[in-house]
Amino acid sequence: MKILLIQDTDWINKGPFQQNHLMEKLSMRSHDIHVIDHEIEWGKKNKGGIFSHRQVFNNVSRINPDAKITLIRPGIIKMPNLDYLSLIISRTSEVENQIRDFSPDIIIGFHILSAFIGMRAAKKYNIPFIYYWVDVYHTQLSFKPYQYIGKILERKTIQNSDRILVINEKLKEYVIELGSDIKKTLVIRGSVDLKMFNPDINTSEIKAKYNIIDSDIILGFVGMFHKDLALKELIIKLAKAKNPKFKLLIVGEEDKTA
Repeated sequence: MKILLIQDTDWINKGPFQQNHLMEKLSMRSHDIHVIDHEIEWGKKNKGGIFSHRQVFNNVSRINPDAKITLIRPGIIKMPNLDYLSLIISRTSEVENQIRDFSPDIIIGFHILSAFIGMRAAKKYNIPFIYYWVDVYHTQLSFKPYQYIGKILERKTIQNSDRILVINEKLKEYVIELGSDIKKTLVIRGSVDLKMFNPDINTSEIKAKYNIIDSDIILGFVGMFHKDLALKELIIKLAKAKNPKFKLLIVGEEDKTA
């Protein structure tokens, strides 16, 4: 099967997230995967003028060395806000190119703009479209007016998708409130690859290092650190609880693209 996935964020420098794992697994099952992404870190290497040219990366893998993803990165205007506005034009053109040259059997949309553009193209060419939800994305937009616009686009995309996939029951309830057909809304939960993560590992060394005992109540966070997660507020609240059994274990790194 030929699968075209479209997302608003960076396939290489963000995550890996749910979609990276899923697409690499499908690639390793001989499906042909093309991904259209958006370079988030353009501002950190803003050289060569204000325009970024289209790029194609072959045989990309983030998790599994045997995975082979074809990554297409449309050009943009490298200026704040204009990067997303130019993305609409270049991404729409790129989706048309992929439909013409790659002939995908299915289109999968992530986030807001990409999903909306992918949905419209899929409808135009009668290609099945899946909207994949792992978060409520419009709430993450830093500019408040964009949140309102983002929610409208999400609703439009949901109402015109052939399937909506979510990763938990709460997200299922949310997208149904936005207009998703319950018969078309499916939950595909996140999982753990037991070949990569051993549940029987001896944790005594880690426990000793961080002064953790078996009776402790551990609240764990794994991911990138950025201000929208309210980790600072959580730490303060736990400190005020003054319960020695409560411990917060944070694993990750700074989100350098935020």
